[in-house]
Amino acid sequence: MHVLIVENDPRDCELLVHALTGVGLRATCAATDLDAYAAMAAEPFDALVTDIDLGAGTTGFDVARQARRTWPDLPVIYMTGLDLETARHAVAGSVALPKSGDYAELAGRIAETLGRAR
Repeated sequence: MHVLIVENDPRDCELLVHALTGVGLRATCAATDLDAYAAMAAEPFDALVTDIDLGAGTTGFDVARQARRTWPDLPVIYMTGLDLETARHAVAGSVALPKSGDYAELAGRIAETLGRAR
C-alpha cells in the first residue's frame, strides 16, 4: 500500500515515513499542499495521511478534498496537534488521529485504520 503523507515539518515527515515503512507500508512525503498536488498528479496513492495545519497555503482539508476528486474512495487520515473538533471539516468517511511524538504508535494506528478501510 502506497501512502501519501502531507506534513510541513520535514523531521516529522521523515520519522513518519520511517515508522510507516516499519509496519509494511510504502510512504511518500509532501511538505506543502503544492507538493501534495504535484505528487497526486504524478502517480496514484492508496491512502492519504495529512496534517491539518500545513502552515502556508491551503489546509489538509483542502488537500483531502482534491484527492477525493481524483480517487473518491481514497482512505483519508488526518493527523493533528490541534483539537480533534477541527475535524468537523473533514471529508466523509475519514479518520482523525491526534499527533504525538510516538511515531511507531501513530504508524500502527494508521496501518490499523487502513486495514479496516480495505
